[in-house]
Amino acid sequence: MPLLLLAVIVGCATDGGYESRPSPPARPELAPAPGPPPTTTAARPPAVSLPIPLPYPSEREGPATADTLLPAGIGERAGWAADIVAAFVALRIPLTAENLCAVISIIAQESTFQADPPVPGLSRIVWQELDKRREKYAIPKVVVDVAVSKKSPDGRSYRERIDALRTEKQMNALYDAMISELPGGRTLFAGYNPVRTGGPMQVSVEFAEQQVRQRPYPYPLRDSVRDEVFSRRGGLYFGIAMLLDYPASYSQMIYRFADFNAGRYSSRNAAFQDAVGRLGGQRLTLDGDLLRYQGGV
Repeated sequence: MPLLLLAVIVGCATDGGYESRPSPPARPELAPAPGPPPTTTAARPPAVSLPIPLPYPSEREGPATADTLLPAGIGERAGWAADIVAAFVALRIPLTAENLCAVISIIAQESTFQADPPVPGLSRIVWQELDKRREKYAIPKVVVDVAVSKKSPDGRSYRERIDALRTEKQMNALYDAMISELPGGRTLFAGYNPVRTGGPMQVSVEFAEQQVRQRPYPYPLRDSVRDEVFSRRGGLYFGIAMLLDYPASYSQMIYRFADFNAGRYSSRNAAFQDAVGRLGGQRLTLDGDLLRYQGGV
């Protein structure tokens, strides 16, 4: 039995007809094909909600809006608010808080909310002007002294009215009376009136006269445009027109303030002068005046 077992074992080990084949090598595992790159969704910026513009106050709401912006402690508050709004409406200027505040700041600066603000030194100005005119036309001083002693339409002598002058409105009325009533007044003054500005916004009389030629005056004209400048309603109307009634692409109201004092578009013209000076390498006077004068004209 052991021999038989040995023969079987030896036979399994011989080179017979059986061909032993090794196991096929393991097929390498293929890496999975790369998939499409993940899509990244760009983060959307947060939605910004634009502020809803506030509606302009209407003509009915305007006085109440103006009243809230007026400084405390001024007299005739309702009258100021009503006249300011009436000028805005007549000129078709939006009643925005910015526009109202701009007008209010000019009034506060120029007249502290006095329709006919006092101006120091007016009597001295008139006496000096009388002396200049008298010398220019070779009029003896005694003649002028007699003339100013004459009673004026309000019952006082012209001398008394000159010495009592406190406001530009009084001075304007005095000159009108002297020109029309004094003997030789038209010759002595030749239509000359030194009062060039007036009213609560100290607007130019010349500008007011130009304004009524371009746009009808919204109020009944009592005497003259010059006289209207010295009233509250007229002074506000012409002052607001000077400040706001023209197109200008200014980024800030301060440029309109500069124009109000130096003339319309002076700020724009000064910026142009500055640009020209930089390009040309030459310092220019930034006065906003682009005209070239010859012999002072």
